Amino acid sequence: MTVKVLRYSNNIESDIKRGWSALSGMRFGTEEEAKEFFSDYFGEKEMDIRYDDDQLNYGVVHHDGLSCFIIEDDGDEVADADYIRSNATFTQAEMTTGKVSLVESFGDGWHLLECAGYEKESLD
Repeated sequence: MTVKVLRYSNNIESDIKRGWSALSGMRFGTEEEAKEFFSDYFGEKEMDIRYDDDQLNYGVVHHDGLSCFIIEDDGDEVADADYIRSNATFTQAEMTTGKVSLVESFGDGWHLLECAGYEKESLD
């Protein structure tokens, strides 16, 4: 299975290397800042907070894999990339699974990626 996805990112190489998405894309200088900011949301639930070696900051992990829009699934077009690039609300509903590689960068923050598969995003 080969899937092509569209992702918005200001540092796609770092995203691919990291392999996980931060909750709300938010980053923090310390692990304690991240815990404090999200404590109202998570309450006593344990948070998965990771350090990003490339960005030199911490993020609360939304999920492993990169948030994205599905464009092509096993050669079948699922969505129009140009339409998404023009109209996306940045609420990416799927996440990559398996190996991810960069196919093309469009110069406007959008990137076409190829991955082994995808799943719907969730907090679990």
